Amino acid sequence: MPNIWQTPISLPPDSKPSHYSGWGDVAMTTLAGIVLHGCGHVAYTSYLKAWGVQADLFPQSADWKVVRGYYAIVLQGLGMIRSFPWISVAIALFVVWLAVWIYRLPDLPVNQGLIEQFGRRHPRIMLFLSSGGIAASGIYLALALFFVGLFVAIPPGLLGEHAGKDEAITEKSRLLGPVSRGDSELWEKGERKIRGHIIASSSDLIAIYDTDLHQVRTLSRGDWEIRKVGP
Repeated sequence: MPNIWQTPISLPPDSKPSHYSGWGDVAMTTLAGIVLHGCGHVAYTSYLKAWGVQADLFPQSADWKVVRGYYAIVLQGLGMIRSFPWISVAIALFVVWLAVWIYRLPDLPVNQGLIEQFGRRHPRIMLFLSSGGIAASGIYLALALFFVGLFVAIPPGLLGEHAGKDEAITEKSRLLGPVSRGDSELWEKGERKIRGHIIASSSDLIAIYDTDLHQVRTLSRGDWEIRKVGP
C-alpha cells in the first residue's frame, strides 16, 4: 500500500515568484509616492515661506505635490551631479578595484606561488594591502548607505527645501531687478488694478507680488479677472 503521506506535492513554479514580485512592485510604488509627495510638500511650503506667504492659506492637492516633488528631485539631482566631487569617487573606485584585483590574484594558478612567497617575505606589505582592501570595502558600504539615505530620507526634506528656495530666488531676481516686469494682471470691472506675479491662488485667496508697490499682497478672490501678460 503506497504511503500517501510521503507523496510530494508540487506547486506551480511561477506562483510564489509572481506573488512576491507583485508585493515588491506595490511596495516600491508606495515608497516612491511617499517620497515624491513629501518632497513636493516641503518644496511648496518652502517656496511660499520664501515669499512670506502662509502655506496653510493655500493648500495644494496631492497630485500637484507629487508632480512638484518629481521636478524638485530631478532639478536638484542634476545640480548635485554637476557639483559632486567626482574625483573622490574615482579615487575610491580605483582603491576598490585595486583591492578586488589583489584578492583575486591568489586564484590564478600562475601567480599563486609568487603571492605566497611575497607574503612570507613581506608580511607587513601584505598586511598593508589587506588593510587597504578592508578600507575600500568600508568606503563602498558607506557610499551605498549614503545614496540609499539620499534617495529615501533626504529628498522629502533637504531637496524639497532647496528646490522651493531656489524657485523663489529665481523669481525674485527677475522681479526685483532694475526692470521689474510682472507676468500677470488683476482686472476688476474692465480696469487693471494690480500688475505683478501670482505666487499662489486658491478658491478664496490670491497671493501676488505687486510690482508697483514692491510687496506681496494676499487678496480675497472676489471678482478678480486674472490676465496673463506676454513677454
